[in-house]
Amino acid sequence: MKVYKKILAVFVKIAESLMMLMIAGLAGMIVFELSIRNFLNKSFRSSIEVCGIMFIWLIFLGIIYLYDKRRLMRFEILLSRANRTVLTVFWFVNKAASMMLGAVMIISYVSMYPFVSTRYFSTIQFLPYSFQFLAIAVTGGFIVLKTIYELIEQLRPGGENQIEEVS
Repeated sequence: MKVYKKILAVFVKIAESLMMLMIAGLAGMIVFELSIRNFLNKSFRSSIEVCGIMFIWLIFLGIIYLYDKRRLMRFEILLSRANRTVLTVFWFVNKAASMMLGAVMIISYVSMYPFVSTRYFSTIQFLPYSFQFLAIAVTGGFIVLKTIYELIEQLRPGGENQIEEVS
């Protein structure tokens, strides 16, 4: 389980680093596009497409980060005065919903793949649309793997208690 946990931690670190690159890339591309428009009176469609790709990847990498830090699906407002049994039930409901969310994300990418793999961006013709949507599958896969880890840790004798008291 320690190796599993380390692999998940490395994956999150990679996602964090890529998020920072995406933010810097978006800012750079937007400044570039504004400069070109204002000074040369030109516009490049490819910069708009690259910004769209980076934005989608940024969103889904953010979901990976939020889920890892237990900030994606929270029920504090409902559970602030709940007893341990109710907390436990809601924790398992949360994990079931998370598992379904991750699985649906993977299934949706697999379902979309035949259609998006044959379409290419208008200016970036070597890159299929499937690359843009790959972020969905990557995020779904992480959610499933992290949820499995949390369930194993919770159900394993002597495992780490994942159910938090809500203050």
